[in-house]
Amino acid sequence: MERLLSGGHPGREALVAACVGYRDQLAERHPRLAGTLLEALNRAGVREIVADGERFDPRLHEASGTETAGRPELHDIVAETVRRGYADGERVIRVPQVVVYRHGSPDPGAGR
Repeated sequence: MERLLSGGHPGREALVAACVGYRDQLAERHPRLAGTLLEALNRAGVREIVADGERFDPRLHEASGTETAGRPELHDIVAETVRRGYADGERVIRVPQVVVYRHGSPDPGAGR
């Protein structure tokens, strides 16, 4: 925080990025405080992005892993959001990192 404020008056973008970073750090150890920070971000127009159950879209999500799907209809569906994303108004400031369901075994002939 001292680095953020040392340059004078930080802009909204820098403050939002700092709050998002602090929320990441607080989430596991201090969930109530992280919740309070999220409420403040929401009041300022920043919303959290959780993609669980959505169809994976590489423009909107960053895949960090895969999980085997037991049913074909789950293929390419987000199984879990491992790092939440954020949007400031309509502008996405961080895409969520997700685990994506994959059904079936990889095609051994793919990429040939």
